[in-house]
Amino acid sequence: MTPLKSDRLSSPSVPPRRDDIRVRKRTCLPCFYRIFRGSCRAAMGLLLLAAIVLGVQPERARAQTAAESATYTVTFKGNWNADSTPGGVVGGAHFTTLIGAVHNNKVTFWTPGGTATLGVEDVAEFGATSMFKSEIDDAGADVKSRVEVSGTSPTGEKTFEVELSLSHPLFTLLSMIGPSPDWFVGVSGLSLLDGSGAWRSSHAVDLFPYDAGTEDGEEFSLYNQATVPQGNITSLKGQGKFSNVRMARLSFTLKTPPPPMEEKGEERCAVSGVTDDQSLRRFVECAAESIEASGTFEETLGLLDEFRDAEGNWNDGSTYLVLLTKRGGVYFHANDREAEDLNWSGILSCEGGGPVLENLGGCFMEYDGERSGYAHPFSASHVPLAHGEDEFVLLGGFGESPAGSPFSGGEEIGGPSTEAGEVDTDDELREFVEDAGIALGEAVENPEIDPAQLRGILRREGPWKKGSVYIYIMDQTGRVIFDGADRNREQKDEYGKQYVKDLIAKSGEAIVQYTESGLLRRGYAIRVEIPLDAEEEAGRVYVLGSGYRVEDQQNGSSNGGGGSAERE
Repeated sequence: MTPLKSDRLSSPSVPPRRDDIRVRKRTCLPCFYRIFRGSCRAAMGLLLLAAIVLGVQPERARAQTAAESATYTVTFKGNWNADSTPGGVVGGAHFTTLIGAVHNNKVTFWTPGGTATLGVEDVAEFGATSMFKSEIDDAGADVKSRVEVSGTSPTGEKTFEVELSLSHPLFTLLSMIGPSPDWFVGVSGLSLLDGSGAWRSSHAVDLFPYDAGTEDGEEFSLYNQATVPQGNITSLKGQGKFSNVRMARLSFTLKTPPPPMEEKGEERCAVSGVTDDQSLRRFVECAAESIEASGTFEETLGLLDEFRDAEGNWNDGSTYLVLLTKRGGVYFHANDREAEDLNWSGILSCEGGGPVLENLGGCFMEYDGERSGYAHPFSASHVPLAHGEDEFVLLGGFGESPAGSPFSGGEEIGGPSTEAGEVDTDDELREFVEDAGIALGEAVENPEIDPAQLRGILRREGPWKKGSVYIYIMDQTGRVIFDGADRNREQKDEYGKQYVKDLIAKSGEAIVQYTESGLLRRGYAIRVEIPLDAEEEAGRVYVLGSGYRVEDQQNGSSNGGGGSAERE
């Protein structure tokens, strides 16, 4: 859609129809050149030879790993309210018929950055499904089944069942946001297999609005001017009428648990097993599943620390993981801490076109015209500094890492009444830390502030950092979430240090005196609990603190602390 330059509605007209159906079939992906050398033809020949010599039967081997089919209970839950559309909910608001399919990876019915087919256009503009159903039927054996469920109110709920198979593990769905020019929600090619090749026991996807690129208009209205030339499907998250709050949520629950896996997931997910496209994809998806399964900050931070270990199962120096926020911030980089907090939005694209950050089903990606790895979108609820359950993209592969750039523009956090450069008394330290706690709460609750952007603000010289005065943030066990002075402390367990124990135990109550890197410091910390969505039982708890230098300690510890602490 090409946005109008004013709030005036276009004159009513029926958009011209398009007589070409643009369902795109995928071809086989080329081999991952950085990892699997040689031509794809030679690689396939070697695999075929191995199968003949060893008597391997791929389909049978896969059947031993996971059940051939799985049935899921699927729930579509609307969330169209004043939070998701701050201008209010239009009269007659609804989600139209949920239409989609269970299919394999040889067919794609729609994709962010792609061009809407005639069937997708009909759904997005009018909620009409006949043409889209024809496109699904035309896909033949690439489709296992068609899904069609009646629509619902803005906050209504619909529950249905779908059956997937190892040969057809992907799910596509869309529904019009009605009334609207050509806006819709949905998923494209969503896999219900996890990174180890097993069926997910449960999965949830937040749905945000998309523009089909077929009709102009900025209001919730029908019968607008057609977009000429036709545009691409683009995300409307945080744009125009929409905020960064989800419009709906799609939840999957496995109805019949499959037999236990015979092959251990850990063995299938090791970086040493990455030899081709399929194993790279499995490796990245497995890592994402591990983050998604983490139930505490401590578990997530410990896992990221494992991802960084060049001697472990997740990193061999040339193949490693990078975690991006959905706005493109580098939250974690296994091989380069200095790349963290940078903005990678607009740098990486999917093979065949479209931004990596807008792809819903995962894709092999390109950087600077060369293949660089695989990107897998997912959501996780225990990533520190994120907004509760948040969306991420995990990247795996790489030869040369993108440079990126610092975040610029956008929202900032408020400054402290006593800035870091002014802290040299206990009262000023308390005021500085308490202001930081307020700023942290506001930033984590504000979806416009990226977690990587927040860390960059706190890390740079300015009101929150000056010389030896800086902010640090830990979880309740003492594992470091953020350190304004030393990135290398992050994700590490600092709880063995006595002053850290005292800071956590006495948070919000007392000044603690301690030695760090040979210096005598006075520190203060507070407990910050940030509420989550209404459906969550408890908030996320952070321990935030700072300190200022008292005097040099010639005989102090030089390994980052560990000396005895005095409480006051």
